[in-house]
Amino acid sequence: MDRLDANENTGTDAGMRRLLSDVERMPAADPAASERAFHAVRVAWQEGLARSRESTVISRSRARRLATWAAGLAVLAVGAGLAWRTQQPDTAPVLAQVERVNGVLTVQRSGERIAAARALTVAGGLHHGEIVTAATGASALLRFGPALTVRVAPSTRLRLVAAGEIALEEGTLYVDSDERQANAKSLRIVTRLGNVEHVGTRYLATLHDDSMDVVVRDGRVRIGSPQEGRAVVPREFVEAIGGESLHISAAGSAPERRTVPAFGAPWDWLDAVPAPFTLDRATLSQFLDWYSRETGQAVVFTDGAAGAVRARAAILRGSIAGLTTRAALDVVAASVDLTIQRDPSGSQV
Repeated sequence: MDRLDANENTGTDAGMRRLLSDVERMPAADPAASERAFHAVRVAWQEGLARSRESTVISRSRARRLATWAAGLAVLAVGAGLAWRTQQPDTAPVLAQVERVNGVLTVQRSGERIAAARALTVAGGLHHGEIVTAATGASALLRFGPALTVRVAPSTRLRLVAAGEIALEEGTLYVDSDERQANAKSLRIVTRLGNVEHVGTRYLATLHDDSMDVVVRDGRVRIGSPQEGRAVVPREFVEAIGGESLHISAAGSAPERRTVPAFGAPWDWLDAVPAPFTLDRATLSQFLDWYSRETGQAVVFTDGAAGAVRARAAILRGSIAGLTTRAALDVVAASVDLTIQRDPSGSQV
């Protein structure tokens, strides 16, 4: 009978690995899972050696049986590791959280077939390289930080490039950044016609087949040339401030600057996907400030300062979750017996 001297393999890693090498090779496994399996096998191996020290020898057949058992344990451990990995969430950093979804939007990884896309859902996370596509009539609100949200318009396609960078491939995005907050984050919108960066602002960026429009509600944005090697319209940075829009053509002509209101078209689609607002225990004044920020419309009391005082004192209860911006105003107005009068120009209520 072949004999293996126990003194030659006293439970060392080298001895263990030499015995396991005699077993038929398995497919490559996850390194972490393999190491966990090896550790468990090594403990059992050392216990077996301790029990057999009285004879100081181990038969080759017994060693092979133990090695075969060890390899089987390793396979089970690897299988468990694979199951564990499939049950864990994506370990890539979350770049944005989904706060609101209207209609059908899908998410897929770069290079992944459309058939493998999943539905965008509220409270889900978006990761590096993922592509979000909004169907006709669909919209969503994505949060990139406490003071930074991006709303996705119908028929829009975007890709998350990195933290603080989105590639707009078609459609419209609305960026809302509140630079008054200390933890405000920057964001760059990358397109084939130029890159848009904000300086504490709210603005729309719309990419067409042969042009791009950037409309600023307030604050300031600057638009630079596309990434090096992809420039369609080489230029220095140009800026736009609240109440202005810039039209950039792929033909290479100078950007066209126009004056635009902060309400009405092209802002109307935002009514369906407002920023969250906690109504319960908020004052009427706080709600109206939110409404004004969402719509671009000024709120004016017909009785002037007296109305403003009452609005600061009125405490609201309930929730407006799921309502459009205008529907929320109608509900709140009815609850506090407030009459709404809309200015014909649409600039105020």
